Amino acid sequence: MKKYVKEYKGYKVPDGASCFVESCGGYENHFGKTVNGVDYVFAVDNKKPEWVVISNILPLSSRPTIELPEASQEWMPEVGANCDAVWLELPDGGGNDFCAVTIKGYFGDDVWFSKVNGAGYSEVMKVTDCKFRPLKTQQEKDREAFIKLALKLGEQQFDKGISIDDVYGNMFDKGFTAPKAGD
Repeated sequence: MKKYVKEYKGYKVPDGASCFVESCGGYENHFGKTVNGVDYVFAVDNKKPEWVVISNILPLSSRPTIELPEASQEWMPEVGANCDAVWLELPDGGGNDFCAVTIKGYFGDDVWFSKVNGAGYSEVMKVTDCKFRPLKTQQEKDREAFIKLALKLGEQQFDKGISIDDVYGNMFDKGFTAPKAGD
């Protein structure tokens, strides 16, 4: 499902809207959406703003609609930043795993980046075809490693028929730590 902008032509975009229709044929500016084959409109200048089902009126497909622009990503890395990136649409149908990249530059709607550990490999793609996230902090990496090891140890213990209390006790005895108990 696409994420659209939150404001368009000075109007707040209502939840679920996918298009905008400028005043035409006696109709005022309004947003539109189609849900399960049913068209709805949301008049922006209406005193009681709400979605209204279009019935026996000109359907959205017959109106001069403008698809709303997609919202930009929440976080965009600066030029020179190291971050994780994932390709949203892969032509070869490959996996969508995040990998570490360095941002080289932005050119209009395109982003140029290179894989951090990829010798000489760089790519230019549409910003909308990628998703970026900051690299994990050391604390996040430590937490993931802790959970992975705890699950592994827990599985081994459960397979031996050991009780949950003993599993946690064994984890503590093997050096697993947690935040100190407060008052």
